[in-house]
Amino acid sequence: MTNKDRRAIRLGATALGSIAIVWLVILPWWSHWNDQVAQIDQTRQRLQDFQDQTRRLSNLDRELEPVLGPAVKKPLADLAAARTQLLKDVMDLNGKSGSQIRSVQPEAPRPLQEVPGVVRVTLQVQSTCQPLQLVQLLSNAKSNPNLLILDRMETTTGQQGPGAMNVTMVWSTLARQEGTR
Repeated sequence: MTNKDRRAIRLGATALGSIAIVWLVILPWWSHWNDQVAQIDQTRQRLQDFQDQTRRLSNLDRELEPVLGPAVKKPLADLAAARTQLLKDVMDLNGKSGSQIRSVQPEAPRPLQEVPGVVRVTLQVQSTCQPLQLVQLLSNAKSNPNLLILDRMETTTGQQGPGAMNVTMVWSTLARQEGTR
C-alpha cells in the first residue's frame, strides 16, 4: 500500500465518519431541537391565551362588583348546589319582602359562551306584591351574599287588592359546568 492509498483510505474514512456523525448525531439533534422550539412556542401561545382570559375575567369582575355586590368574588358552586341555593335565595327574598309566590319554574341551564366551563342557572318566579314590597325585594337582592342576577321582570296590575301587582321575575346565577373544576 502506498502513501497515496493510505491518504485516500484516511480521507474516505474521515468523510464516512463525518457523514455518520452528521446522519446519526447532528440531524436527530437538530430535529429534536426544532421540535422543542415549536413546543415552546405553542406553550407560550397557550400561556398568552390563558393570561388574556384571566385579564378579561378580572376586568369583568371589577365591572360587575359594583352592580352585583361582593358575591362576584365567591367561587362558583357546582350545578346542583347552585340550583338549590338560587331557589333558597329567591324564596328568602320573597319571604323577607312579604311578596306572595304563586309559582316557581326552573329552566334548563345554559352554557356561557364568554366563560368556558360556566353555566347560567335560571329560575322563573311569579308572585303578587305591593310596589313597596317589590322595591324592598330588589334592594335585598343586591345585598344578598350569593350571586343573584335579575334577567327579566314583568309587572301587571293584580286583582288581589288595591295597588297589588302580579310580578314575573327571571332570576339566575352562575355555576360550574358538570365535569369541570
